Amino acid sequence: MKQKYFFIVLTLLLTSLALNSNPSYADFNTLKPTVLNLTESGKWGEGYAFLLEDYKENGSLKTLSAILEIESYVGDTSLMLGHAMTLYEESLLAREPVGEILGTYYLGMVYYHLYDDEKASSYFNQCKDLSEKYGIELGNSLSHYGLGLIEYSYENYEPALAHLEAAKSGFDDSKIISDWTLYAEFISYNAFLIDFIDVSIENINTIVSTYQHENWPMRLNTLWDAAIYLNSKGYQDQALPLLEEAAELLESSDFGILSTDITAYLNFDLAYTYYTLGDFENAAKLTLEDAYDYNVKEDVNRVEYLNETLRSLETRDLRETSERQANIITAIGVFLGIISVGTLIIIKEYFKIKRLTQEVQIKSITDGLTGLYNRTAVIEMFENDTHQIKALGVVDIDDFKMINDVYGHATGDWVIKEIASIISKALDGFGYAGRYGGEEFILVIENSHPSDPVELAENIRETIETHQWSSDDIFIPVTVSIGIIRNKTHEFDDAFKVADKLLYVAKNSGKNKVAHVDQ
Repeated sequence: MKQKYFFIVLTLLLTSLALNSNPSYADFNTLKPTVLNLTESGKWGEGYAFLLEDYKENGSLKTLSAILEIESYVGDTSLMLGHAMTLYEESLLAREPVGEILGTYYLGMVYYHLYDDEKASSYFNQCKDLSEKYGIELGNSLSHYGLGLIEYSYENYEPALAHLEAAKSGFDDSKIISDWTLYAEFISYNAFLIDFIDVSIENINTIVSTYQHENWPMRLNTLWDAAIYLNSKGYQDQALPLLEEAAELLESSDFGILSTDITAYLNFDLAYTYYTLGDFENAAKLTLEDAYDYNVKEDVNRVEYLNETLRSLETRDLRETSERQANIITAIGVFLGIISVGTLIIIKEYFKIKRLTQEVQIKSITDGLTGLYNRTAVIEMFENDTHQIKALGVVDIDDFKMINDVYGHATGDWVIKEIASIISKALDGFGYAGRYGGEEFILVIENSHPSDPVELAENIRETIETHQWSSDDIFIPVTVSIGIIRNKTHEFDDAFKVADKLLYVAKNSGKNKVAHVDQ
């Protein structure tokens, strides 16, 4: 009996030792002080290499999170993307919810750095979903923090402040954060932005001094953000010393194997400030140094790596946006290979133009009244994805002229928008709709839609007929007629002509009906 007891105790002891030696939960806290000492003294490359070596040997998820933290500071999206996907996937397999949350957050930061705010928002919102799933408030805070950064970058200060205020509660759980991060800059930067949003010129120095004592990333961000704000208000004389101090901080740092554009972007702001103050010599010197010091070959390698990584994710939901981003980064790589002087100005202006271009592009493919696709966009999408289409329908509002004449054009517009909303809800993401013109809509149903096309059309017709149509307590009779054809053709015109004829069959047989045919 004593021998048996001895072996039980021995087994428990060995199990305990094995658990305590698990690199995913022990090693990171051991190596953390070393990395902090290196990075705080400006040896970012050494600290980063130290983390990479540890991760290679031990596969610690916490080490991988710290690696991502450094990459996020310097904006190295090429490395961040692969590491963020790895952290998310390995945490999912290991059933480690904190790693899963942080992996999703850093995926959002990848797209934030790439100026793809739609994709960034999607990942930040996934953080919120994971927070609810696991009951870990950190995910909710990271979600609000990321969304707040996006709003802040557009100078949408009111919604930015709402997000940042909402982020504070989860950041109070310092145990999770200290276990998984180096500096956890998102906590201090969140607090800084809250204080900074309503800052005035008079107390900006107070805000800067308040956060100056904190870690390296916070010192840099504090100086840089304050300088950008002062520049935007025309106080270049006050912005200059802050930017020069930030430049000294960067100059004293060694990023080693990390690829970073921080110095280049800071020099752009510094050159702009010199130029505005009339110091053309220093402005020109910075621009030229920037061009000659930039390692073109290294950047091209980053571009190739990023493209390779993105292509490997073809089966994931990253595919469509990622390929576009790969094209953008490739274009930047070409700029870097061909253009020397003024490269960074081109890049910075390129991203400004890109945002405007995105807005113009959205407007060019959507209908201004309903928000649905316009005729041109629907036709192009149909012809590009014929093999995915189950059916095409044409929807027309019955006696719409009477609605306009009796109840007014404002009411007519309201009816059109309501019907557009009903159609979109019925499709439920398994197809798309467009406004063909006037009171006529195109309905495209994809193969993945669970409903039969004719049944779906009948549901749309019935929902519109039974909808509460009233204006100023006056009931408005609203119905639609629909012609629908199952798609077995590769040409939009052929399918549309048949559906349009069926629409008039429905009209001529009494309206408020669905006419259909298989083809």
